[in-house]
Amino acid sequence: MAQVWCVYTVQGQRGECESEPNAFVVDCEDADAPTLDELRRSCAFAGGGGDDWRWRVRARRALLLARRPEKKPASQHLDKAGVEKLVREGKMAWDPVDERYVAVESRAPAERRSSIVGITLDGPLNTAGKAAHVASAMRERRASMVANQAAAKEALRERAAAKASEEAAFDDLHVTLGPLLKAWSEDHGKKKNVRALLAGMDKVMWPESNWQPISIGDLLDPKKVKRAYYKASRFVHPDKLVNLTTEQKFIGKRVFDALSQAYADFENGNHA
Repeated sequence: MAQVWCVYTVQGQRGECESEPNAFVVDCEDADAPTLDELRRSCAFAGGGGDDWRWRVRARRALLLARRPEKKPASQHLDKAGVEKLVREGKMAWDPVDERYVAVESRAPAERRSSIVGITLDGPLNTAGKAAHVASAMRERRASMVANQAAAKEALRERAAAKASEEAAFDDLHVTLGPLLKAWSEDHGKKKNVRALLAGMDKVMWPESNWQPISIGDLLDPKKVKRAYYKASRFVHPDKLVNLTTEQKFIGKRVFDALSQAYADFENGNHA
């Protein structure tokens, strides 16, 4: 009985490996089976010849698009109307600890999640019909995946514990440092403008920050305000706070948020 074996891997697909290919067999005597010529015509062959053929086909991008994360609404440089719009849409909410509006995590629609098929590491490994070296490679790969999964879970637990500890510390700092930061950012309940924040920023920064005070006289020119703001925002940007103490992170986070909101008002023409 004449048969044609089609051995293939799906490039870019998780779990696919050339050493462990997929395969199907075409019975050339089956009237309903495609012939080798039909297989060749249906795909764009690249190179090869004789009895050993290799070709590439394009896969649908639906699964890849489904895995693409949705963009989160940005809280920086939003004016009051923009923030209120995102709150109404459920994309932002007030954080009582940080005293600011933050993005609300969004979940992928159920129909999008249902199109993604996960790889299970439970149950017996199906090596039926596989050659001995292929079955051995499959077992080694699965053992490696199990080990990597255990390590990833442990790392996730450690990050979750560290985050919970930091959030608890932030709650305590909100009580001890909150009044000082509020006095710097507000005047009788009204948010201060970006000039006032920049001029008084040295009063709330930690001593080791080496932040140099800025005179209010150096902030009269709008161009100088812009330069001073970008210098300050880079100084307390979240990326710069990663290796600092919890107290320094708390201060830097609150200063960055207050400066961002005040500068958004400044750009919208509220220079007073």
